[in-house]
Amino acid sequence: MDKHKIDSILKGFYECKSPKTAQLYQSDLDSFRDYLGVDNLQSALISFFKVPHSRANLTVLHYKSLMHEDGLKPATINRRLSALRSLVKGARKDGYLRWELDVNNEKKPSQNVITPLSSDDFDSILKLAGSQRNPLKSARDTAILRLLHDLAMRRSSVVNLDYSDINFSENSISVNIPGTKAKTAKLLPAKTTQSLQRWLSFRGRKKGPLFTNCDHAGKGKRLTGTSIYRIVRQLGEKIDIDTGPLGIRQTAIIKALDKAKGAGIRMSDIAAFSDHQHLSSLKAYAEHRAQVQQRLSDLVSE
Repeated sequence: MDKHKIDSILKGFYECKSPKTAQLYQSDLDSFRDYLGVDNLQSALISFFKVPHSRANLTVLHYKSLMHEDGLKPATINRRLSALRSLVKGARKDGYLRWELDVNNEKKPSQNVITPLSSDDFDSILKLAGSQRNPLKSARDTAILRLLHDLAMRRSSVVNLDYSDINFSENSISVNIPGTKAKTAKLLPAKTTQSLQRWLSFRGRKKGPLFTNCDHAGKGKRLTGTSIYRIVRQLGEKIDIDTGPLGIRQTAIIKALDKAKGAGIRMSDIAAFSDHQHLSSLKAYAEHRAQVQQRLSDLVSE
């Protein structure tokens, strides 16, 4: 498989599609390219089409699970999967592939399992990130954890941050919220600001992606969502804590719910904090909190 064959496959893929549909599918394929961590679509597809059938399915299944974790709507997930299946089908029809994707669409809205950490567990992961031998990686990973926790940010929102999104004079950061076009300015807590300042002392204050690779092979390139997932996952595994970026975000939301009642904070304020567009999206968190409180009450009364 070479670039000319990929161009031929893409040409056939976009044929007979309206400009709007073609634009959406192009965006969907760019999302998959970003997941693979490759700079351009042609190179990403060459790499993907070379893998065996079983590995291709596993790759797309993992991609699907990460879209779940990012809180994408089933309709968006299904469209992205449809674009990949259609592209692969076209490549097979033209004789370039011998396999097709077997990953199914979502049949019902996904319901995230709420698995927040205790304050001690989060502090342990944060401490481990800060104690890493590589000072560059230590500063970067600490800043990422702070944003996931202190601002309850989604992993995809952290990935999309640029240096220009930080405004230290107003002590804020502009965040890209999934499902919306405009960025939202969020105030930075003092510890979050400190972690960003430390990271920038290594990264520098030039334009471009806020969080980049530290390894020699990809140094300076924007971190992918997969990379952030791996960073948090591996930090947890080192101290026997099973979590990921979603677990850190969930920890922040549960903490917000715990503190809201006594502080006179409304549910709509928590939804704004966690970037949920509808109050109903917080239902699972509220139910989890109520279940934990009930179990504690039962234990105390025994």
